[in-house]
Amino acid sequence: MKLLLLALFAVLLVRTQDAEPAQTPKQEAVAWKTVAAALEASDKAWLPLLERDTLSTGIYRLAAGSMDGQSPHRFDEIYYVIEGKGTLFAGDEELAMETGSVAFVEREVEHRFHDIEEDLVVLVFFAKPHE
Repeated sequence: MKLLLLALFAVLLVRTQDAEPAQTPKQEAVAWKTVAAALEASDKAWLPLLERDTLSTGIYRLAAGSMDGQSPHRFDEIYYVIEGKGTLFAGDEELAMETGSVAFVEREVEHRFHDIEEDLVVLVFFAKPHE
């Protein structure tokens, strides 16, 4: 699983605030140590990694025992649990999530993590529709 995760991060970008979309190259890569350093330096729950017309991704973090206050999104999502353990409520289902788990949540479906037993670090992909 770590190889899969490292391969995923090989194509991700830690996006800077002042980058112009027209200047952004089509292919990008970032080392995991760069992402890990950004996570360590930030106290925010959401760390954006990549933003494109058809895909965006980032790291979502929730501490053990915390409440997830997210609301439904306009785009389909895939969650990959990098580390941690909790339960994902999605629609009318309860999904046990732990290191290595993957879950799909359809757009506009109510969902949130709860019963977070171990700090969660989740790689999130938002699939934006082609226009």
